[in-house]
Amino acid sequence: MANRRDFTKKNPKFTGTSGAVVPGGTQAERDASPIEGSVRYNTDLGLAEFYTSTGWAAVAPPPSVSSISGFINESTDTTITVLGSGFDAGATVTITGAAVGGIDRQLVTTFVNSGELTAATNASSVGYVAGASFDVNVTNTTGLSSTLTPAGIIDSTLTWNTSSGSLGTFNDTTNVSTAVSATDPDGTPVTYSITSGSLPAGLSLNTSTGAITGDPNNVSNNTTSNFTVTATSNSISLARSFSITISPTLDGSTSARAATSPQGLRNVGISTNGSYWIYAPNNGQTQARLLEVEFNAADGKDWVKVMQHNNRSTPTINELGYSIPWKGYMIQGPSTGKIYSYFSSYQAYNSRGSGSTTSGGNKGGYRVFFGAAGGQGFYNTGQNPCSWGDSSGAVGAGWDGGTCGSWPNNLIMGTGNGGTPVYSEQNGTWYHWIWMDNAT
Repeated sequence: MANRRDFTKKNPKFTGTSGAVVPGGTQAERDASPIEGSVRYNTDLGLAEFYTSTGWAAVAPPPSVSSISGFINESTDTTITVLGSGFDAGATVTITGAAVGGIDRQLVTTFVNSGELTAATNASSVGYVAGASFDVNVTNTTGLSSTLTPAGIIDSTLTWNTSSGSLGTFNDTTNVSTAVSATDPDGTPVTYSITSGSLPAGLSLNTSTGAITGDPNNVSNNTTSNFTVTATSNSISLARSFSITISPTLDGSTSARAATSPQGLRNVGISTNGSYWIYAPNNGQTQARLLEVEFNAADGKDWVKVMQHNNRSTPTINELGYSIPWKGYMIQGPSTGKIYSYFSSYQAYNSRGSGSTTSGGNKGGYRVFFGAAGGQGFYNTGQNPCSWGDSSGAVGAGWDGGTCGSWPNNLIMGTGNGGTPVYSEQNGTWYHWIWMDNAT
């Protein structure tokens, strides 16, 4: 020990240009009791080292941290890249500052090269303070280090504003306009994508705004589409499940899209005379039928034409025999105006003795009589169908102006002796309508 002390006092001087050779060896071969100021070459590190009051330290430049790429999320694992110079193979990355509440957090670090390190944040296990600043420290195996201050702000996880589930039910002839929405508290833009399932045909998702718009394809029945939208900001994604139902517009264009009444057609913006499919099962109709509708044909009401015929002819429009609901009946002959009565309850077309006298119309609620024996027309409940007069409404079967006629010569209108209506005697065209605007 004395020699060592003497050596330190002699202050030897090295000369020349080749350099002085110092003792060297592995890290394990270090002196067990070194003197402060001792110098040696560490063959494990490939660096000279000297002994200080705090231990051995390599004689090397410190690392330098210039920047990072990537981000640290508050609760989702990410990987950051640390750029700089002078990093050694055993360098470690440590997060410091407010983001870790003052408790330094060393990350699992991967050496890429002397100017690049990567580090896993492990946020899902340890968590960081959202919106707080953080510093990045790199420490080499020499003990020398460098810190980038500040290195960034902890990223906040986005949140959904739109609840999962149905976004609504839309008619297939209506332009759809709905949206999903998520927000990143940091103000980072959010993008959206369909990651499973699909939107209804004809609709599309705006990936920047979350708007779902378009003209859906026509459907025959209520059709529900289930899909998942994933919102992403700063490479962090959250998925949420939604659905949209497209229902057929009851526009009468097909039997599957049958309207419940002419009023139902008006409800979807249709008021042009023509043939439409109508189906009102709640009022006794057994199936959809293609019927001719004349809007505002009489008394401000919309009427369905169920028959049209000429003298002694089979009707060109014939829905007799089907259960079509109606609450008013109208007849127009070659020499008559439009004669109609309204009834207190719905009737089934081709039902014998239909109607009542408790409603109105320009014939005061006279009944309508159907059937082979009495023909077809309006009559008062106290009358015999074979003795109708003009005052009863449209002249009925069996009346030839004074007596009860017989088939076929004395019939002005009627069913004759068969199930298909045939009309005789009076030339010209006869029209028959029903009113069913309130059918649902």
